[in-house]
Amino acid sequence: MMPFTFDLIPARARLATLAVCAVFITACTSGDRAPADTTATATMSSDTGAWQDGDEQIAWSSDIVDGNITEITEQVTFGTDGRAERVLRFTPSGSLTEFRETRTQTVQNSAQSPSTMRVELQVTFAGDTVVSQSKTVDGAPSTVQPYDLDNIRRHAAATLQQLRLPDSSAAARRD
Repeated sequence: MMPFTFDLIPARARLATLAVCAVFITACTSGDRAPADTTATATMSSDTGAWQDGDEQIAWSSDIVDGNITEITEQVTFGTDGRAERVLRFTPSGSLTEFRETRTQTVQNSAQSPSTMRVELQVTFAGDTVVSQSKTVDGAPSTVQPYDLDNIRRHAAATLQQLRLPDSSAAARRD
């Protein structure tokens, strides 16, 4: 295969191509364009820490845009054998938009030996409305219960409140 060069274009076509390029370059460099908006930059940062919520030990990280927490990722241990990873997403005003959790824990049953259970839960919100929801337990579909939604909302509110504490309280909640 031969490399493409400008010489492969017939002379008349070259002249037309150059004319189109000249018009395009002139349009792009003319003073008729709106000035660039240099004020539309978002300030992004992140934070990390740890806190306790009931019997849960939570190590968290958060994404902050323009001073507002937009995402929190949690690594959770509870009891002696439970683990979870959660992702909570928020609007800039603090409304919960998405909650995802993957949890594993040992289940004790008197009829059989202990076994590990895996629960995956995902809920999407638009304001107070649940837009979508799914839950599986050991890979089998399960119903998202009203108490699941209540627990999600309560946890999201408590987490945001905890992470928004003034810096003077930060030492008490961070590693």
